[in-house]
Amino acid sequence: FSLWMNNGGVQWVKSPEDFFDLDPFFSSFVEIQSRELPWVIELNLKDGRRVGLVHAECPVNDWQELTRLLQCDSLEGATARQDALWARHIREPLFGDTVANIDLTVHGHTIFPQPIRRNNRCYIDTGACLQSSNIWGLLTKRRGYLSLIQVEDLFELPEHSWESLF
Repeated sequence: FSLWMNNGGVQWVKSPEDFFDLDPFFSSFVEIQSRELPWVIELNLKDGRRVGLVHAECPVNDWQELTRLLQCDSLEGATARQDALWARHIREPLFGDTVANIDLTVHGHTIFPQPIRRNNRCYIDTGACLQSSNIWGLLTKRRGYLSLIQVEDLFELPEHSWESLF
């Protein structure tokens, strides 16, 4: 909860009247929701394929292992939860590796000029929150935008090689 509040949560819940601090019910509700919402979501498509939704990264190469780790009270579990919410592994060897035991994973948090796919990982964050920016040299004088893509169409995104991203 405190990590979320320090990384944009405060701006989300603050109002000119500062009701977040003044209303104990609202602040308690937000804190409870931050503890009870799922770390990842798994969608079962009509055709039998499974899609895993992760805010930031899948820090391991096995979906079953990730779902197990997210439930652990160990340091390894805490690290997996942290990475699922905040990691940007784009410059690390794990980036883009196939995730076993799931047909496709969908990630946000790492901004690209357009939705991309690497193996069975799709990165769909196109920076809708940005006014203008230059994130890791990927966006130059370009404003972010919102991408709307049907889940089934994510499987058809062109695959990008490591070199084509930079």
